[in-house]
Amino acid sequence: MSRLLEYLPLYERESKVFQEILNAEQIEFDKLGLNIEDLEKQFFVDTATWGLAVYEKELKLPIRPNKSLEERRSMIKAKMRGIGKVSLAMVKAIVEAYTRSKTEVRFDGRIKIEFANQGTINLNMRDMFNAVEEIKPAHLDYDIFMNYKQKSSEMYIASALLSGEEITVYPYSPRNIESKGKVYIATGSNTGLENVTVYPRKEVI
Repeated sequence: MSRLLEYLPLYERESKVFQEILNAEQIEFDKLGLNIEDLEKQFFVDTATWGLAVYEKELKLPIRPNKSLEERRSMIKAKMRGIGKVSLAMVKAIVEAYTRSKTEVRFDGRIKIEFANQGTINLNMRDMFNAVEEIKPAHLDYDIFMNYKQKSSEMYIASALLSGEEITVYPYSPRNIESKGKVYIATGSNTGLENVTVYPRKEVI
């Protein structure tokens, strides 16, 4: 029964007409309540879902729906923390946004970044490197150290290297083709006949 009936006078609560009307309205109000609750979650990065695209657009980050929500939230928080004057505290805040782990940052001519696997680290190293590169002074380099505490007897480490070459060929139509060199043609019998055609032929060009 609809909770809206409680706002009616006692003599109208038994009306079948009012009951059907208010039951239908109650369904719509419940949907509206869920929508409002979902909208409120979008105001905070840690609970936002579809609203993450708004943060990414505002911060000029690439919108990558194929990434997990946690990765996208980490990138957004790192970008937010990277606004302002660069300091060790800023670098620390950015790395912690990605690792969700206690981080120590120090400087001895190079930026030293050290963190441990205190929590569950779902780390995208490339994104973290890009974030640090974006805010650090161009003339400074940095080192990253990860203290990994092994809880089981076995540990598996995997790595992969991808390399490739990109060749772009633009349309090209030469008018004359010249070739210099010696051509050796071997045949198995001196009674044979061989016809060699070199392309492109004149009429093709």
